[in-house]
Amino acid sequence: MLTETRADAEINGARELALAQAWRERLEGRLNHARRIYAPPQLARRFRLALVLELLLLLLFAAMLLLWRRLRQRTSRLNSELRTQGRSDRRSETRLHAEQALSIGVLLLMLYLLVLMFGVVVVAIPGQVPLGI
Repeated sequence: MLTETRADAEINGARELALAQAWRERLEGRLNHARRIYAPPQLARRFRLALVLELLLLLLFAAMLLLWRRLRQRTSRLNSELRTQGRSDRRSETRLHAEQALSIGVLLLMLYLLVLMFGVVVVAIPGQVPLGI
C-alpha cells in the first residue's frame, strides 16, 4: 500500500492523479517482475544453470589443484637439487624463483575460483545477494 499526498505531487512537479498513476504502474511492473522471477520453472532453470556452472568451476578448481601440487613438487625438487649441489648457478636460482612465483599465482587463482563459486550460488537465488554478503 502506498499513499501519495498533495505535498508529494508538489515536490515531484506533477498532479496528484498523474503521480499516483505513475507509482501504480511502477509498482505493478515490479510485482509482475518478481512473480516471473520467483515462478517455479524460472527458479528451476536458474538452479540448473548454477549447478552446471558450479560443476565446471569445480572441474577447473580440481585441475588447478593438481597443477599446484605438481608445481610444489617441482619447486621442492629444484630446491633440494640446489642445496645438494653446494654451489648455485644463476639459471637454477632463476628457474626456482619462477616456479615459486607460478605456484603462488596458481594458488591465488584457486582462491579466486572459490570466491567465484560462492558468488554463483548467491546469484542463483534471486533477491538474496545481501544475505550472501
